[in-house]
Amino acid sequence: TAVTLALGLTIDVGPVYVVLAAGLGVWFVVNALRLVADATPARAIRFFVCSNLYLLLVFVAILLASALEPFVGWIRGHVGLSRGPTILLVYAAFFLVVIGMALVVVPVTIILLATTGPAPAIQALVMQPLTNYRTFNRTIWGSAAFADIQVLPSAYVRLFRDLPLITAIAVATLLVDRRRPGMPRIRYVLTLSGLSAMAMLSIANYPDFIHIAFIAPLFLILLAELIEWLLGRAPTLMSRLASPAVCLAVLFTVLIQLRANWAEAWQRFPVAVDTPFGRIDLGQVEAAAVMQLRERLGAGRVSEFFIYPGYPALYLMTGVRNATPYQLILPGYSPAEQLDDAISILDRRRVPFVLLVSVLTRAGDPVVTSVTRAYDQVADFDTSARLLLYQRRGDAAAGLDP
Repeated sequence: TAVTLALGLTIDVGPVYVVLAAGLGVWFVVNALRLVADATPARAIRFFVCSNLYLLLVFVAILLASALEPFVGWIRGHVGLSRGPTILLVYAAFFLVVIGMALVVVPVTIILLATTGPAPAIQALVMQPLTNYRTFNRTIWGSAAFADIQVLPSAYVRLFRDLPLITAIAVATLLVDRRRPGMPRIRYVLTLSGLSAMAMLSIANYPDFIHIAFIAPLFLILLAELIEWLLGRAPTLMSRLASPAVCLAVLFTVLIQLRANWAEAWQRFPVAVDTPFGRIDLGQVEAAAVMQLRERLGAGRVSEFFIYPGYPALYLMTGVRNATPYQLILPGYSPAEQLDDAISILDRRRVPFVLLVSVLTRAGDPVVTSVTRAYDQVADFDTSARLLLYQRRGDAAAGLDP
């Protein structure tokens, strides 16, 4: 309560929060005295949970007020409303956003829990990222996957990898402006630098090229600010000429790259294939593999099959459902129970076909061992992933719809 009161007074969020914190402090003291007078385990647990929840809510409310305070000041400065109506306007807008998000998140959460149950959902959304995923998926900053290297120029990979240098340079330029502490630029640069640092932490679990691309806009905004600062220090005539020149150069570069992307996409995926999922543009080899796979699966007569370790797009392009609950499953990445479950499903349901993505499998893989023991290889699709199709031995008609 003392910390909450101090925080409320420090950031000047108004008397309502201070009164609320004081009221909860009184509630806390009264209930603590009641607990001392008549202590029972149930009352102690209830008191502990409720008191901490209430104090946490007050603390969050004060932090929220401090976060929204800049919006209150901006609206008051531009619209001319008094503080009370402005606060109501800002909070109403904020809670409308929260309600809008809840209208999506809450139903999806209910559906997820209803279809899977709490335990599998917690395992997939909480435990898996903290355990198997964290230890299995590791890479260095700015690494590029095999598929990305084939498409992207090496200069692009280096550019994205070195984006944090922009933050370091921008912060270093503040030393030049240190004699002018009231400048808005200092606040802008420090804010963007802080956001960039947090963004880097947000992808620290797997900071490859693609994840850096997710957070690149923050660095690019900082780069634009840095260029604007440099032009501002140039002579007036040079600044007036350089500013539109930089803009035109960036626009021209982007247009050239978009044209290159367009040409590259048509070159790599020239074949349009009509699939149950819709028309998909594929490479020559991949298109042939998809057509052969559809023919092998009985042109729609097979009701289910399994792709290991995973290639979920093929389920959509063939129109044949996954026989297991697992889109991606790998030793070390997936819990051992899931590997055993997948093997059990293949045996119990006598799944007719299994497609192995052999470039992703290793010697001693328990699923591969089980498949090669019960299935015969019937096709080897000539793709970069080397897809091997296996059919259950002595059970050619299994899994076919009547």
